[in-house]
Amino acid sequence: MLLSAASVLSAGAQTLTTVKSFGALSQASGIWPRSRLTQGPDGTLYGTTSGGEGSLGGTVFKLQPDGTGFAVVKWFTNSGEGSLPYGGVVSSGNTLYGTTHTGGAWTNGTVFKVNTDGTGFAVLKHFTADDGAEPTGSLALSGGTLYGTTSQGGAGTVGTVFSLNTDGTGFALVKDFPPDLNDGASPVAGVFVSGATLYGTTSQGGTGSAGTVFTVNTDGTGFAVLKAFSGGLGDGANPVGGVVVSGNTVYGTTQGGGSGYQGLVFQVNTDGTGYASLLDFGGSNGESPAGDLVLSGTTLFGTTQ
Repeated sequence: MLLSAASVLSAGAQTLTTVKSFGALSQASGIWPRSRLTQGPDGTLYGTTSGGEGSLGGTVFKLQPDGTGFAVVKWFTNSGEGSLPYGGVVSSGNTLYGTTHTGGAWTNGTVFKVNTDGTGFAVLKHFTADDGAEPTGSLALSGGTLYGTTSQGGAGTVGTVFSLNTDGTGFALVKDFPPDLNDGASPVAGVFVSGATLYGTTSQGGTGSAGTVFTVNTDGTGFAVLKAFSGGLGDGANPVGGVVVSGNTVYGTTQGGGSGYQGLVFQVNTDGTGYASLLDFGGSNGESPAGDLVLSGTTLFGTTQ
């Protein structure tokens, strides 16, 4: 389900409204949306579903915030075009960009574009495994360049960070995670772009063997691990959600670890100093946060599984 929560600040209450239910009558419109929505300049919401009826390998859809105007922009019925668009889409003008986790010419996933009216679908990149495989997280768009991650593949077979022009040219590996795992492994979330610098997480690896927070310049230089998680008491483990950056501070979540071993919200400075846990999850307040954080003013919004 897609849900919208409207806060009634004066009363401190919340009203929950279902604006779209998937799969109630037919799975032809897709089922299992798992990424956050993207809002276009006209207010339209865009997202993806990761499955569907029969051979349907997911959809790109759109709808209005009040639930009207739902339409499927793209059905993934041909595995050669990609399948399982886990990461949602980013928009630029009338064009949407996204990834598929599998499918494509070598079954390792794709980067695609499609116009908001459903025309102009094209595969911009077929992953070969040598240059990455199984992208899972959301893309980031800066100017005319897309940035993303693959959770597998690359020379070390444990994932990559890549860049690609929106016209499909200029593919480059920004970071190819090595097989020794010290830099991290399996980045399942996307990256955050701040100027010429990218920030992200790996769900595995690092010197503590429980994932990392990393930074790297968009040209591939300046890679550094800002935090290596150990999973020990009070420390986080296995970040699978994306980070947000405000000023000189990176905010994110870990799926495990923390004082209750059920995940936490953390901050760390962009130079790797100042790591701190902001919130430990203990079950009654949620556990195992997995999605991307959203920052609005001085407030972080997120979800737990």
